[in-house]
Amino acid sequence: MRRLTGSFAIVVLGCALAGCTAGGPTTPTTGPVAISPSVAVPTSVVTLGSQWTPDEQGAIDAVQRYLEVWAQIGQGLPGSDVDRIRDVASDPIASHAIQVWELWQQKSWHLVGSPAFTPDTVTAGAIDSQGNRYYVYGCTVIEDSYVADVNNDPIPADDRVERGTDTFTVIQTSSDVFRVLDDKAGSESC
Repeated sequence: MRRLTGSFAIVVLGCALAGCTAGGPTTPTTGPVAISPSVAVPTSVVTLGSQWTPDEQGAIDAVQRYLEVWAQIGQGLPGSDVDRIRDVASDPIASHAIQVWELWQQKSWHLVGSPAFTPDTVTAGAIDSQGNRYYVYGCTVIEDSYVADVNNDPIPADDRVERGTDTFTVIQTSSDVFRVLDDKAGSESC
């Protein structure tokens, strides 16, 4: 199966589960988030099985919290407080998630199951006025998860990818809060 080509993860994940196509911002510098010029910092890479530094673990934990809240909201539609995603994610990804759930609610859809993400690499990125960026690479699996209609029947998805690579962009603020900013689905299976 071919990989979905949506430009933001929530729509990619949502559409991978529901079989729709999406478009939108491609970087965390678009939309309402203003990014100051960044200063390059040395890149460190840690692979699976290595000891994560506290900051790298914080970035991984942010991705896991994001996916957990994302799944809880999707499973609770209609009636979920979709703005809860802003506790674990910033724009552009938070706004796009809310748009996906609004579409699902219009169609009386909801999530069954939960996507799973396994990190394999964390890379430190740029530092700017918002904080430190981290890129968390790994594999997202949606084999046991799907978007369902009001009768709990799966919504057909011709281009569904059960296992695919993902890169989550996470920001660590000066107050040591980690939030997901963006997600880029890769084209490889994992």
